[in-house]
Order: sequence, then structure tokens, then C-alpha cells
Amino acid sequence: MSLMEVGSGQVKLVVRGPGPLATSVRSFDWSRADAYETAFAVEAVADGVRAQFAVAGV
Repeated sequence: MSLMEVGSGQVKLVVRGPGPLATSVRSFDWSRADAYETAFAVEAVADGVRAQFAVAGV
């Protein structure tokens, strides 16, 4: 897992499994909708497959 600051106040979180063909999940473009909700984009990459969600909220 790595957490990187990519700009002023912008961070990117990457979680990757072991090995060269491991699946990785990246969260980026974080923003706070209000005091209780955080929104971000999510990308998952595996061997030959890529999926991206423009907005996920928590």
C-alpha cells in the first residue's frame, strides 16, 4: 500500500498484491462533499482487465 501526495491537498492511495501480475486498486481525485461524505475515483487493474469508477462516495 502506498499513499502519495500528487498535488496541493490531493492524495493517491494504491493497494497492490504481491507478484508481477497482482491486482492493484487505486483511489484518487479525493474531495469532501460535506463533513460526513468523501468522494473519490477508483481504478482496479488485473491481468488484462481494467475497471474505473468516476465517483465513489463514503
